Amino acid sequence: MYSNLVWGYDLPVGNVGQASAGCLVGRTRKGHREFMSLVKSDRRYRENLSFVFPTAVIAGDDLVKSMGR
Repeated sequence: MYSNLVWGYDLPVGNVGQASAGCLVGRTRKGHREFMSLVKSDRRYRENLSFVFPTAVIAGDDLVKSMGR
Protein backbone atom coordinates (compact mmCIF):
# COMPACT_ATOMS: atom_id res chain seq x y z
CA MET A 1 0.00 0.00 0.00
CA TYR A 2 1.22 3.49 -0.80
CA SER A 3 0.27 6.67 0.99
CA ASN A 4 0.85 10.21 -0.19
CA LEU A 5 2.02 12.96 2.13
CA VAL A 6 0.30 16.31 1.68
CA TRP A 7 0.21 19.64 3.45
CA GLY A 8 -2.84 20.77 5.42
CA TYR A 9 -3.26 24.20 3.85
CA ASP A 10 -2.42 25.95 7.15
CA LEU A 11 -5.75 24.96 8.65
CA PRO A 12 -6.33 25.37 12.42
CA VAL A 13 -4.66 23.09 14.98
CA GLY A 14 -6.67 19.87 15.33
CA ASN A 15 -8.65 20.46 12.15
CA VAL A 16 -7.19 19.58 8.76
CA GLY A 17 -10.72 19.72 7.41
CA GLN A 18 -11.05 18.02 4.05
CA ALA A 19 -7.35 18.38 3.18
CA SER A 20 -6.96 14.60 3.21
CA ALA A 21 -8.43 12.11 0.79
CA GLY A 22 -6.89 9.21 2.69
CA CYS A 23 -3.43 10.78 2.65
CA LEU A 24 -1.20 11.57 5.61
CA VAL A 25 -1.55 15.31 6.24
CA GLY A 26 0.87 17.74 7.83
CA ARG A 27 -0.97 20.73 9.24
CA THR A 28 1.15 23.52 7.76
CA ARG A 29 2.74 24.18 4.39
CA LYS A 30 5.95 25.30 6.09
CA GLY A 31 6.15 22.14 8.20
CA HIS A 32 5.49 19.99 5.13
CA ARG A 33 8.27 21.71 3.19
CA GLU A 34 10.68 21.21 6.11
CA PHE A 35 9.71 17.54 6.37
CA MET A 36 10.09 16.94 2.62
CA SER A 37 13.50 18.64 2.67
CA LEU A 38 14.57 16.18 5.36
CA VAL A 39 13.12 13.22 3.44
CA LYS A 40 14.85 14.26 0.22
CA SER A 41 18.19 14.47 2.03
CA ASP A 42 18.07 10.71 2.70
CA ARG A 43 20.89 8.87 0.89
CA ARG A 44 18.54 6.15 -0.37
CA TYR A 45 16.32 8.74 -2.05
CA ARG A 46 19.25 10.72 -3.47
CA GLU A 47 20.61 7.52 -5.05
CA ASN A 48 17.21 6.38 -6.35
CA LEU A 49 14.49 9.01 -6.86
CA SER A 50 11.95 6.16 -7.11
CA PHE A 51 12.78 4.96 -3.59
CA VAL A 52 9.61 4.29 -1.56
CA PHE A 53 9.90 5.00 2.16
CA PRO A 54 8.36 2.45 4.53
CA THR A 55 5.88 4.23 6.80
CA ALA A 56 4.12 3.36 10.04
CA VAL A 57 1.20 5.35 11.40
CA ILE A 58 1.08 5.40 15.20
CA ALA A 59 -1.38 7.39 17.28
CA GLY A 60 0.58 9.88 19.37
CA ASP A 61 -1.07 8.86 22.64
CA ASP A 62 -0.25 5.19 21.95
CA LEU A 63 3.36 6.10 21.25
CA VAL A 64 3.64 7.96 24.57
CA LYS A 65 2.08 5.01 26.43
CA SER A 66 4.49 2.56 24.81
CA MET A 67 7.41 4.69 26.02
CA GLY A 68 6.16 4.41 29.62
CA ARG A 69 5.42 8.10 30.08
